[in-house]
Amino acid sequence: MKQTREYIKHFFERRLTGSGIAYVSFLQVAIDKFLAEESKDTAFAVYTSFFDCFRIHLEEGGSFVDLLDALQAYEEHSSVLLDKQRDHLVHSVNVFVLGLSIFAKNPRYREAFERVRVYPYDGAVPAPAGEFLYRWGLALTSIPSSRRI
Repeated sequence: MKQTREYIKHFFERRLTGSGIAYVSFLQVAIDKFLAEESKDTAFAVYTSFFDCFRIHLEEGGSFVDLLDALQAYEEHSSVLLDKQRDHLVHSVNVFVLGLSIFAKNPRYREAFERVRVYPYDGAVPAPAGEFLYRWGLALTSIPSSRRI
């Protein structure tokens, strides 16, 4: 876990410098708290911070945080009915952190990402790490079809 924290620190402090992403320091703090204690609450804080960084909202005027509240309530209530109910929030944040760690420490992965980036498009982040953070973070928002609300 200590090594993962170092990779995340490296990602935010060395790779995201000058990215211009709002509130990115809050995301870094949320991930650090999650790594210290993996729980639904700390995972939810990572989701919320990510959405705030990129100002992601649902078209109907609600926010993804509202959707996550519904997902969390679903998982809490259904877990008493299903043995070994997987915690979607914690799992997806672990996958998110793993991706950031790989990007931070693997130059071949970063080079491959840089080669396949497609520009321009509205809202593109100029820094490669910032663009990776955005695209990889979108994986957080996916809900498996068996869990749609």
